[in-house]
Amino acid sequence: MPVRFTPQSSVYAGEQCRGVQILVTDRARLRPVRLGMELAAALLRLHPRELETEKLGRLLDNADSLRRLLAGETPAQIEASWEADLERFRKRRARFLLY
Repeated sequence: MPVRFTPQSSVYAGEQCRGVQILVTDRARLRPVRLGMELAAALLRLHPRELETEKLGRLLDNADSLRRLLAGETPAQIEASWEADLERFRKRRARFLLY
């Protein structure tokens, strides 16, 4: 949902800001990393000159994903690029799961 707010602190203190409010209706189905990638892709598409990509890089904390996003890959393509690493992680993690 679109929202307007005025932060009381930080860089934009006292300035009216606009954003979105996300209402999660099914927490079990939420994929927060994918949501973040979708938001980043939308911001790049809508505000390419205003978005500070170096700050986006700190949020993503993954240089390859940032490079792919800036090159125009979709969040689905970027997520697919993680699959091999995720599968290795799942296999390694399996022996430590108790339940």
